[in-house]
Amino acid sequence: MFDFFKLKFSKSVLPSDGSTQQINSSADTSSQKADPVYNGIAPVELRDKIVFAFKSGNRNYFMLSAELNMPYSRFMAALDVYDELEQGLNPGVTQKFLNTLNAICIDPKVKTVEQIKQKIGIATFLIEERLNIHVSLSSHMKLATVRYFDEVEDITGYDHEYNIQKIKHWTENHDVQDFFFMQPIRNFIPQLTDFSGNLAKYLEGETVQLLKTMEVLSTFDQSNESETGLQNYLSHQSRTLEIMRDWANSQSMNIAS
Repeated sequence: MFDFFKLKFSKSVLPSDGSTQQINSSADTSSQKADPVYNGIAPVELRDKIVFAFKSGNRNYFMLSAELNMPYSRFMAALDVYDELEQGLNPGVTQKFLNTLNAICIDPKVKTVEQIKQKIGIATFLIEERLNIHVSLSSHMKLATVRYFDEVEDITGYDHEYNIQKIKHWTENHDVQDFFFMQPIRNFIPQLTDFSGNLAKYLEGETVQLLKTMEVLSTFDQSNESETGLQNYLSHQSRTLEIMRDWANSQSMNIAS
C-alpha cells in the first residue's frame, strides 16, 4: 500500500488547513444487512469512490476504494507513514537524531572525546534498537488513520490532532485489534498466535522503546525556534505512542467478538 512513490519528510509534517465539521452520521444504519452508506463531508467528486470499512464503537469508518483517489495532502501523510514502515524510523525521529549528533558535536559543555563518544553511543544504540524491530504495529496503526476516516473528518487533508483522537477512540472501544493486526501480520509473526496476550506485549515494548528514544534525543538536542514545525510533529507522534502504550497496558485489551 502506498508503495508507488515517496516524497520528502519536510513536505508532509504539517497538518492540513481543512477543518472538521459536525454533520449527521449514518452510524445508526450499521444494523442493516447492507453496508452503511457514507454521508459525510467529502467532496462530491469523491463520494462514489468511498466504501465502508468497519465500525468501532458507535461510529462507522470508511475508505477510498483505491489509494490513487486520495487527495494530495492526505497522500503526503500516507507517504510519511510509509517511510516509517519501510525504514523502521519515523522521518521526524530520523531528523531529530541527525540534529542530536550535530548538537553533541558543537555542545560547549562537552569537553572531551570520551564525553562525545558516550553521548553519541547512547543515541546510536537507541536508534539501532529501534531499527531491529522488524514489524511495527504502531506504524500500522498510524497508517490506518490515513486510510480510514469517519463521516465528520475532512479527507482533503490530514489533521494530526484529529487523528490522535481517532486512535484514542479505537483503543477505548477495544474492537479493532482483529481488523488491524490479525491479517496478514500474524502470518509472519508466530508470536502473535496467542493474539490477545502477545499483541499487548509486542505493542507495549515497541511504544515504550520509541518513547524512550525520543526522550533521550530531546535531552541531547536543545531545539531552537527554526525547529518549531519538527517539535510540533514529534509532539503529535509522542502523544499517539502514549495512547497505544496505554492501550497495550489495558486489561480489557482483547479480540473483538
